[in-house]
Amino acid sequence: MSCLSELNLGPVTPPSASFSSCLHPGARFVGSQLSKGKKYNVEAVIQTTNLPEKTFYGLLTIEHLAEEVPNSTTFFEAEIISRKFPFTTGKWDATVEIDRSHWVCECFLCSLSVKYVFFLLPSSE
Repeated sequence: MSCLSELNLGPVTPPSASFSSCLHPGARFVGSQLSKGKKYNVEAVIQTTNLPEKTFYGLLTIEHLAEEVPNSTTFFEAEIISRKFPFTTGKWDATVEIDRSHWVCECFLCSLSVKYVFFLLPSSE
């Protein structure tokens, strides 16, 4: 079962069992961002989630973005792709092509199955 699914078509969870989302406070995702031909290590740490509202918030750290600052950390707000927040946003006068160019997909292992999380990262171009 996907931790981001809209519908639960599986069996009902017994009262003694609990479901744990891979998107939870403290969850940490690491990877890299390519910008202007340079590769930067990045880390996103989720601070707060609101899964019914399809949103989560956290901190994004980029290593060595500027020479004078070894690590740069910024707050981010994220929308989980769903019926409420479709892949193409139309926000900020963005076309489909612009939306696609700004999306990053991180694949990770969660509960023994592969999951995909999409983050809209601020453009560094």
